[in-house]
Amino acid sequence: VVIEARADDDYGVRSLELVIKANTGREKVVPLGAGTESVVAGQHTVFLEDLNVKPGDVVTYHARATDVGRGRRSTESRSDIFFLEVKPYEEEFFASESSAGGQQGGQETGLEELIAQQKDIMAATWKLDARARRGGPNARSPQDIRAGGQAQRALRDKTDEIAGQMSAQQAQQRRRLGTRAGSGLSRPGDEPLPKAVEAMARAATELDKLNVGPALPHEEQALAELLKAAAEIRRRQIAMQQARGGGGNGNRNQPDLS
Repeated sequence: VVIEARADDDYGVRSLELVIKANTGREKVVPLGAGTESVVAGQHTVFLEDLNVKPGDVVTYHARATDVGRGRRSTESRSDIFFLEVKPYEEEFFASESSAGGQQGGQETGLEELIAQQKDIMAATWKLDARARRGGPNARSPQDIRAGGQAQRALRDKTDEIAGQMSAQQAQQRRRLGTRAGSGLSRPGDEPLPKAVEAMARAATELDKLNVGPALPHEEQALAELLKAAAEIRRRQIAMQQARGGGGNGNRNQPDLS
């Protein structure tokens, strides 16, 4: 993935960096440019295989720049936060199959909506943290921070409800199809959705205490667990579709290359 960033400052940009972080590792800082020019730009190609990620993981990245002080201390600014979702090839193949068969894949479980909402909450918390770092009279808004906590708590309750529904559906499938329906999925006690619920609860608690920065790692973990759950559901649907001999388009064993 090629990422490009640009920073502008009236007095000059001292440094421009790209910060990349997978939910499985530490931050990686890549210098994009330096000097005293008023505009500095650069690009970097991210090789995801170097980050040791697997389907269901998430990679976040942002740019940060430091200006030239000119008689005062240099200040640092950050861009918004962006997300890369690691998806396997099989998801694209299954999306084609499910469209033909009238299924909606992960959308029918509501997980896609949960993932989108968790991204929104994380982006909002990121902006609140950036505002606090800049300082000033309106640097910290308790009302905004608590609103983020309320949104995270509401999403936690919704995730917990969907997790219960999915658990009941899986139990019903196991009774109908036997133990083979659970092959290749998470072991008991390692399910992603309960872990997402726990991470959301920790994030909401931090936001209630007006701790914006400490809430971000918990929000990131919640997002990663939601993505893992979506990846597992797609793997299960692909396995069940193959067991049925091709899914909605009959007994088709050859891939649809259209």
